[in-house]
Amino acid sequence: MVVKIIAVFALVALPLNLSMWHRSHNAPTMHRWDMTLYQSTTVYIREGMCGVHILSMPTKVASKSEFETPLGWDPLVGRSPGVFPFFLTSSTMGPYRNTWIVFPFWFPAAVLSFFGILPIVRGPVRQYLRKRRGLCLECGYDLRGTHGKRCSECGTHFR
Repeated sequence: MVVKIIAVFALVALPLNLSMWHRSHNAPTMHRWDMTLYQSTTVYIREGMCGVHILSMPTKVASKSEFETPLGWDPLVGRSPGVFPFFLTSSTMGPYRNTWIVFPFWFPAAVLSFFGILPIVRGPVRQYLRKRRGLCLECGYDLRGTHGKRCSECGTHFR
């Protein structure tokens, strides 16, 4: 049941991810949220990439208007063939801790597609493996010593 819920969420989120990828090429954006008085998050969306900057502050004094963060990543760096443009770093500048997470939009699209297809593929693969091992296709009971034409566990007819 949990796999199906994840699959439905993935299939709903996949078009959102694709629209964000399209928007990143046409209209690069920056969004900033103050999560708490001590932490803010800035999301940069540009050229098929997403960059998340998390700023942890020691006191309440640095707020949205007082502390502006420059764009600290370039999505064009590392875009040569065979090099994956993932970036994860955390550093301290004085009392502030800066954490950067940068990833391309194709990565969440691939993960969401995998989880969306998983329930569709899981059923036939499970039946193939159960049939090959001599198990009941419905409940997985071992049928190798059974003389009848029905599963003694669930009553399913088998060949």
